[in-house]
Amino acid sequence: MGELDYSLIQQVIEGNVYVMDTYFSGIKEILEKDTSPEKILARIED
Repeated sequence: MGELDYSLIQQVIEGNVYVMDTYFSGIKEILEKDTSPEKILARIED
C-alpha cells in the first residue's frame, strides 16, 4: 500500500507543477534543475 500512496502523491505533485508552469512559465525548468530561479525571474521581467 505504501507504493500506491507514493504514486498518488507523485501524480498530485506533477499535476500541481504542470498547473503552476502554465501560469508561471519556468517553474518546471527550475524544479528539473534545467535553469536557475534568477534566470527565470530575469526572463519574466523582460
